[in-house]
Amino acid sequence: MSHWYVAIGASGEKGLGDIKDVLRNLPMQLDIVVLVVLHRLWDKPSHLAAVLGRASKRPVKVAQSGQKFEVGTVYVGELGLPLNGRTVTFAENIFYEFEDSKIKKAWSVIDKTAIEAQLP
Repeated sequence: MSHWYVAIGASGEKGLGDIKDVLRNLPMQLDIVVLVVLHRLWDKPSHLAAVLGRASKRPVKVAQSGQKFEVGTVYVGELGLPLNGRTVTFAENIFYEFEDSKIKKAWSVIDKTAIEAQLP
C-alpha cells in the first residue's frame, strides 16, 4: 500500500499552536508520514517532540539522519546548526494554504545539507 508525506513548517508560538491543532485533528486512518519543522532558537534545548507528542494521536519522534520513516509517525526536524550570525544560502520549498485571498498557513522544507556545507 502506498502512502503520502505531509510536511508542516511554522514559526514561533503561534506556529506551534497551529502545528498542534493540525496533529490533533489528523484522521488516524490516513496512511501518512508527517514531517514537522518549527523555526526556533537553535541554542536552546528543544522539547518539541515531547510537546507535539502530547497533542498528537500518532507517535512523535525526532528525525535521525538516514532513518527509515514509518507510516503513522510524526517526525520532528531538529536543525541544530550553530550559525552564530553567519550568512548562509539554501533552497526552501514552501507550500501555502490560502483563505479569502490571504495566506492562512505555510509549510516549509529546507535543504539542511546545503547549510552544513557552508559551515566551518
